[in-house]
Amino acid sequence: MRSAASEKRAVRELAIIAQLEGLGDGGSNDPGAEDDRLRLIFTCCHPALPLDARVALTLRTVAGLTTGEIARAFLVSEATMSKRLVRARAKIRDAGIPYRVPPPELRAERTSGVLAVLYLMFNEGYSATGGDSLIRESLAREAIRLNRLLVSLLAGSQQEPEAMGLLALMLFHHARRSSRTDAAGTW
Repeated sequence: MRSAASEKRAVRELAIIAQLEGLGDGGSNDPGAEDDRLRLIFTCCHPALPLDARVALTLRTVAGLTTGEIARAFLVSEATMSKRLVRARAKIRDAGIPYRVPPPELRAERTSGVLAVLYLMFNEGYSATGGDSLIRESLAREAIRLNRLLVSLLAGSQQEPEAMGLLALMLFHHARRSSRTDAAGTW
């Protein structure tokens, strides 16, 4: 629930910024380019932001992770992570970063951030750091879905093998998820 509400809020905010500045999505015909979450990931992973800020902002905005969960993943305090997130949002807003999947020639500079986000998103789904459940299956499934879109988007590029490798890793671990817990959901 929290993830869906966070996603809707973030998509709405970025869409409003894009509309106000006339930046739209550019009408791309690429597979996956029309997926709102994938566009949001590419927007948050803009090279104008430091890599750690890109990943943290995307995990908060797209995956709906709490600031505390993200801070634990980065091994920093929650206050430090909160400040990073505020600065990253302000940079996107002030720089007028477009809400779109970039054209093929600009994707390479964002791919490492996008892959890091998908990996950490899957990791939180595979082994939850908080909550009642040890596995957040819907989060893991969404990371897999987005990675599949990314693989099709990067088809034929130099980044495709890296995206395919991450997808293979996710699918391997996800196939084993039921063997990680007993019927009561404990280790």
